[in-house]
Amino acid sequence: MHTSSLQQALQGCRIVCQPPAVKTPVCSRWPAQLLNTPSCCCCLSKGVQPAALQVCRAAAVERVAGSQAKHSRIIAHCATPQAVQPLPQQELSFRNRHSLYDAQGRLMLKNLTLPELKEWCRATGEDPRRALQLWRWMYHDNNWISSFRATQGRQNGLSEAFCNKVDGVASIDGGLLLERTVTAKDGTCKLVFRLTEGEGAGGSVEAVLIPMLHRKGSRKHITLCVSSQVGCAMNCQFCYTGRMGLSGNLSAAQVVEQMVVACRVLAVDPKADASITNVVFMVWQDSNSDPATNWCMLLSH
Repeated sequence: MHTSSLQQALQGCRIVCQPPAVKTPVCSRWPAQLLNTPSCCCCLSKGVQPAALQVCRAAAVERVAGSQAKHSRIIAHCATPQAVQPLPQQELSFRNRHSLYDAQGRLMLKNLTLPELKEWCRATGEDPRRALQLWRWMYHDNNWISSFRATQGRQNGLSEAFCNKVDGVASIDGGLLLERTVTAKDGTCKLVFRLTEGEGAGGSVEAVLIPMLHRKGSRKHITLCVSSQVGCAMNCQFCYTGRMGLSGNLSAAQVVEQMVVACRVLAVDPKADASITNVVFMVWQDSNSDPATNWCMLLSH
């Protein structure tokens, strides 16, 4: 409590006196002029009874203590962490699409196209240009981030305020984890993933990096073959995956994440001398899906 507050309280009682005798002083810094004055009286007329002085002194203490209590409540309110409130969202055009959210109820942003990401940013009170910033961090070369906070401390990174705002309501996790890679003599590399979200959670899928030469043989490139389902519903008896049956469809985010992880693998491979130029879906025999039976996911991207 500032000393001026005590002065105002005492002046309101029309008395200037020494500090009141209270067990817990409301302020450790009493005004110097109060400490140096006699026990009473410069503003009260002569003849005032001691009882009246006690009433004035008590009123002054009550005013100061009340102001101190109010001040403490304000400080406590500011210092107490407030519960995270869900972001207000208008009706989103894609809200009814399957597998948009993870097990924690967070929107998986890799399920969205760029126009949909702009729509989501606008609905949550962000400038639509924020969507392009997120898009670049998720998909542009040498970014491929796995969390919002991975951008902090880097040029054009996401702000602390934005990360705090969206941490509990959105995620850029892809819903699968890379468990191992297997490379063949011809350079073909198989990526084995374990699903952490969605219908096939706990199951495994594969993606394959296939090095290829241009038709004229002058330029090397890589084709990425991705999975769209866990198992297959076709029940082809000549196919092991078909006999497994269908465990679940992958979400758009899980398909996209296969490509993101493949880009990360190539980025740290010293032998990699080409980039991904083509993406194809595994189909039927010895594959891990039939993309035609997961049509909604294909249309979303």
